[in-house]
Amino acid sequence: MLDLSINSKLYELWEVDAEHPPEKPHALVLYDYWLDKRGQRGFPSWRDIDLLDIWEITPYLIVKDVIGNGEDFRNRFWGTQITHRVGFDASGKTHCEVYEKRQQTPPMRAYSTVFQSGTPHILHRSCSYIAGREFVTFFGLLLPLGSTEDTVEQILMVVDFE
Repeated sequence: MLDLSINSKLYELWEVDAEHPPEKPHALVLYDYWLDKRGQRGFPSWRDIDLLDIWEITPYLIVKDVIGNGEDFRNRFWGTQITHRVGFDASGKTHCEVYEKRQQTPPMRAYSTVFQSGTPHILHRSCSYIAGREFVTFFGLLLPLGSTEDTVEQILMVVDFE
């Protein structure tokens, strides 16, 4: 069993827009792709996304399905570099399964913010919640996806490790 203690030593979250685009390399690739797929809509749908189009960053991707009204999120896709860096594979698991039913974690707040706002955000975070991985820090670009203008159904995330 993973030792996941919550320590928010490093936790920053901010909104991304055209005037303040992401700066990290993986985030730039995904943000440009997301903008192209979005067109004039608020956000693209999962059907618009083809991971083969962005194969070079796929190992750094996480795709989360929204459960219910955002009370939890299930990992539809968990990239191989995410597994390598954090030390476990969370494919198919919900946030509550990974965090042992603790919903009020910094990552959950980030997912909830993107779900509720329908806008892209950047998360700067340490892995202080994973024993033995406290030294791992990253920037994560979180992008909303949904088939209608008013409902986020997935969150597409790419990680740039420091």
